[in-house]
Amino acid sequence: MLHGTSRRGISFGGGVKAGIMQPVDDRFISVQSLRNRLQTAVQTRNLLEEVLNVRVTERTVRRRLYEDGLKSYVPAKAPKLEVCHRVARLAFARQHRNWSEE
Repeated sequence: MLHGTSRRGISFGGGVKAGIMQPVDDRFISVQSLRNRLQTAVQTRNLLEEVLNVRVTERTVRRRLYEDGLKSYVPAKAPKLEVCHRVARLAFARQHRNWSEE
């Protein structure tokens, strides 16, 4: 079997290696991620392909973001505490300051 051929959907190598990303592509990924913090790696990849016509995997996007110090976070699911909640919690803590385990 020749190098680069396949049989029954199994690849035997010889594929074209993806091009090396340019620094402008790396900056594009970082800037897009900073502009839209909730944008996923897949969305960033699709935007990179649409705007700059550069094909990369979502793993490459994640790797570039990690190299730039941008880590992923899960957004908070609970609403933020309001001032009245903090005041009530502080009042409860002061009232029960000397509670024992009994």
